[in-house]
Amino acid sequence: MKFTTLRRVAAATGNRSLTAAGARHGRPMRAGAILAAGSLAVGLAACGSSSSGGSSSGGSSSGGKLTVADVAPFSGVDAALGPTYLASCYGATAAINKAGGVLGHTLTCKSVDTRG
Repeated sequence: MKFTTLRRVAAATGNRSLTAAGARHGRPMRAGAILAAGSLAVGLAACGSSSSGGSSSGGSSSGGKLTVADVAPFSGVDAALGPTYLASCYGATAAINKAGGVLGHTLTCKSVDTRG
């Protein structure tokens, strides 16, 4: 399909997300990236829990906190991305905490600036 034909179809239907290859871009891609970043952050938080020594009981401990590090640009040229990623971290941790946390631990978010 020629690009001019796609442009006419996009103009007629109001669908501006068509490209020359017919692929979609924009919000669906952004939502997928945010979902992937949130999933990665939660996965890293589950793997990176630290235990405090001194307890030798066989049961699982509860009530501790796990911190999810949101590593994103909060300064510099891409500074607008950091708060967006942090907002997705807050949403994900709230949903996980509401469902009981990770093995009884609650999650918290901490922002880490990639620029320093």
